[in-house]
Amino acid sequence: QVTAWAILGGMPAYLRQFSDRRPIMVNIRERILEPSSFLYYEPRFLVYAELREPRTSLAILEALATGHHRPSDIARVTGLERGLVSRTLSTLRDLHLVEREVPVTEPYPHKSRKGRYRISDAFLRFWFRFVWPFQDRLDVGETAAAEEALREQLPAFVGHAFERLSQEWLRHQGAAGRLPFEPDRIGEWWDRQGQVDVVALNWAERVILLGEAKWLNRPVGLEVLESLKRRGNRAVPDPSWTVHYILFSRSGFTTELRRRAESERLMLVSLEEMVT
Repeated sequence: QVTAWAILGGMPAYLRQFSDRRPIMVNIRERILEPSSFLYYEPRFLVYAELREPRTSLAILEALATGHHRPSDIARVTGLERGLVSRTLSTLRDLHLVEREVPVTEPYPHKSRKGRYRISDAFLRFWFRFVWPFQDRLDVGETAAAEEALREQLPAFVGHAFERLSQEWLRHQGAAGRLPFEPDRIGEWWDRQGQVDVVALNWAERVILLGEAKWLNRPVGLEVLESLKRRGNRAVPDPSWTVHYILFSRSGFTTELRRRAESERLMLVSLEEMVT
């Protein structure tokens, strides 16, 4: 369920392409990698229909999908001139294909120089990561290279989507009054040394919630909490702020971590709690 959402996003027309009765790789092979399928061509049609310089946009979208989020990095990996990259990113933002993010603790987000860009739509992120780079081979029915990339990289791709799902869960819980405070901002935090996946804060109350989302096949343990605390110290705007912690896990939590949660400002949220 989460994997399908990570790949397709929330659009019903896309979700209907997958069958709950088939393994995820079979759905991907038959509904996305197959040249005659709707999902194989849809993103390319979208880009060519909306943009005057589709080749430039396609190159930039592929760079974003493969982890290059700053204009300087995009210019380097694509060979495009920096000004052209910036102009194209602006156009893609106007079309809501790309969004700009800053660390959630930035007091003036629009003025921040720490911005980075990402593809807005979940399926476009998937398509430019796993379909577009292999399209010449997929066009003639050769799926081996794309499937190898999927086997190696899909878990990490879903893991990033799980972080977004965790942020959305926080938004709903905050609006319902089920958090220790009502957040006025939710997002990520990062600097040159690291990042925190999930952050919620309230500037007026001077309180912050730092979180980590783990898409693993094993229970989350104390080491994840300790790592979060070390990195999270840099995210707190001021030492006077109250700090809470939250961990999200696909596969539950160790007994030791559950015991720790009883005595600290720590919330533990399982996948079952998030999707029910």
